[in-house]
Amino acid sequence: MAQNGDVVLNHYDVPLPLQDYIFQDMDIDNQGRLLLAYKKGILQFDGNNWVKVRVNSSPIKFLNVNDKNIVLAKDGIYELKEDEFHSNKLALLHQTPLLSPIVDLLYFEKHYYLLANEKVTIFSEDF
Repeated sequence: MAQNGDVVLNHYDVPLPLQDYIFQDMDIDNQGRLLLAYKKGILQFDGNNWVKVRVNSSPIKFLNVNDKNIVLAKDGIYELKEDEFHSNKLALLHQTPLLSPIVDLLYFEKHYYLLANEKVTIFSEDF
């Protein structure tokens, strides 16, 4: 439940070594859980427990594009989906070379526009 004022989560133990405390982005999933993208993966916090979500590559950014929960990672574009047990899983939509830094993704008039490697790539709705 949301509370008034600043609520600091420092009384919860994050299951990461201190050198991994470099967070890229955060989001809230469909179940109201906090998602934190850090340099080696995604952490999910339900208010009591931290769970690591399996990721192939370092996540950069969470986006809600065209009613899809998108995760931009160093190796491509993923959709964040829940399985039948409400666990978050990532489905690869498009893979990019690891050397091309992904910056942003937009959806406009049935096309996705990806800004990566200092260029814009256009995809159809099904990538």
